Amino acid sequence: MKDPRTLIIGHRNPDTDSCAAAVGYAALKIELGHKNIIAASAGFANARTEYLFNKFNTPLPEVVEDVFPRVECVMDTSPTVIYKGQTLLDAMEYLKESRMSRIPITDEDGIFVGMVSLFDLAGRMFQKARSAGHDGEGDGVVGRGVRTSLALAAKTLNGRITSLACDEHEMMDHNVYVGAMSIECLEEDVLCGDNSGLVVVVGDRFNMQQVLVENKIRLMVVTGNASVDLDLIRKAKENGTSILQTPFDSASTVRRLKFSQPVESMMQEVVTVFRPADKISDISRGVLLKLAESFPVCDEDNRLVGTLTKARIDSEPPVNLILVDHNELDQAVHGATEVPVIEIMDHHRIGITPTDKPIVVTNDVVGSTSTLVTEQFRRFGLEPTPEIAGILMGGVATDTLLLRSPTATERDKVAIEYLEKLSGVSARTLLDEIFNVGSVIASESAYDVVHQDKKNYKTDQFPFSVSQVEEAGFENFYNEQDKIFEELSAIVEKEGADFAALLITDVILENSLLLVAGKRKIKNSLTFTVLTDQLYELPGILSRKKQLLPSLLKAFEKV
Repeated sequence: MKDPRTLIIGHRNPDTDSCAAAVGYAALKIELGHKNIIAASAGFANARTEYLFNKFNTPLPEVVEDVFPRVECVMDTSPTVIYKGQTLLDAMEYLKESRMSRIPITDEDGIFVGMVSLFDLAGRMFQKARSAGHDGEGDGVVGRGVRTSLALAAKTLNGRITSLACDEHEMMDHNVYVGAMSIECLEEDVLCGDNSGLVVVVGDRFNMQQVLVENKIRLMVVTGNASVDLDLIRKAKENGTSILQTPFDSASTVRRLKFSQPVESMMQEVVTVFRPADKISDISRGVLLKLAESFPVCDEDNRLVGTLTKARIDSEPPVNLILVDHNELDQAVHGATEVPVIEIMDHHRIGITPTDKPIVVTNDVVGSTSTLVTEQFRRFGLEPTPEIAGILMGGVATDTLLLRSPTATERDKVAIEYLEKLSGVSARTLLDEIFNVGSVIASESAYDVVHQDKKNYKTDQFPFSVSQVEEAGFENFYNEQDKIFEELSAIVEKEGADFAALLITDVILENSLLLVAGKRKIKNSLTFTVLTDQLYELPGILSRKKQLLPSLLKAFEKV
């Protein structure tokens, strides 16, 4: 398995700061020598964030919709495989070499057809042996019956066909005898009936070879590579008797013939098959309860693409997470609860889920996570490139509204001044360009407006969500207000939230509106200026985190 990747990733519904912090911190980690570091985003960036990254010729972070460990992450992509038509002897060798108790069988095109199991094979062979009578009837290990073809028999015996009197690939039922008795007993006990399915293993006894050919048996196996008279070979072809010469002795020949059957004759056809995209969390319990140790993994066309073993179910997850601009897992990329979080860098309230091991947590009172990333560069005596400096400056400027937000600190101011010098760009000019890209409300659907920067919260009493959008004026909002309210109502109905709100911030006038949907008793607790039944005015409110959220939590205490 490959070493796990480390994703530096922001929250769902990413804003500019979360994307900028992810890319900036990834650049720092890489410069410090860390391996397999990837800047990621838990969703698609908005148009303003895209503008920022394009301006500084920097790729957006990789979009990662979920990090659930899946079968494709832990499966063996180069498993031992046996092909349909190979022998049971081949299967035994493959099982021994692979040290697996079960291996998959495919056809020549890689289509999965079944599994062959060492225990199942042994069990079925010896079960048939126990049921065989003293006359040797039946198959299994001690029975004389074998269903195989001349070609498979020759392959298993390392033999040479000196007389071919049938279709060498035709599968047929055979009864195997060893010509160890006198000719008289042979004729009396063996050659006394239908000889068309008879196989006799014989050594260098010419008289017996002659009798066998005269009696038109199906196959004569000559052991020890003993010679066969050329006239007898010609006679055998005329009589429909095939002759196979092998270097093995009689005992080895009989044992190997039992394993010349094609592997599909004893395969498990009904087995549990997994898909590469199956979540480990969905299948792990079922896998661990089964007796089998390995399972086939097939694509939608039933083509074998790997195998999954119980041992790999509990293997190290394929990804580690460094969370930036958030620390609560209900805001994190889907699947974050199933992989290790090894570090957090954030500037929001602390809602960290307990971890199994100690982790690095940087949570400080600044206006932007990009400020914290900038400080990390300086801590290690490194400078971001002009491009990364411009990206980080965009993160600080948008998250603090160029230091006008109440969340802004002196440290954010120092960061902006430092990044302006490195990037060669004015922060004010950059912020104006970003906000001139266009109105989110005018350019996006009502669903995207609500979900693009939506954060979920939960008090002891009820769950709620608050989204935010920044605009240059409220005109576009009023045009789309009804549609946006419908989307907020859908959150309450479909996601089980008791309250859902959108904070619309006018970055020019530095005022906000709050559109809300939810339970009447919660709305009645709000202390903001009421404009309509679902719309409130919030003069001077710019920050969801530092101004709106504390006000909401205080109001909710009265409910």
